[in-house]
Amino acid sequence: MSWLSFRSSVSAEQMSFGEVEGDEIVFHGDAPERSWSGTRRRNLPAAVPPHSTWSDVRVDLVVEGELPDSGDVSPSPRPSPSPPASGPA
Repeated sequence: MSWLSFRSSVSAEQMSFGEVEGDEIVFHGDAPERSWSGTRRRNLPAAVPPHSTWSDVRVDLVVEGELPDSGDVSPSPRPSPSPPASGPA
């Protein structure tokens, strides 16, 4: 059994929000109950009000989940590369 652990942090002297939409992390597959995500925030409420500005902020995000055994996974097809842009150089 393998685990994936992704961690990211962002900080700012000032952060402004316009219209605020919901955020959600969804786990798919055979073991979503063995997956977890969460944030730790500094100077930001759990639900940010629309049209607000916050100072000296930081958000730490953690996403962890169980990965299926390699024998249980088929590789996904890779998307085709985009053609090069054309136009004056």
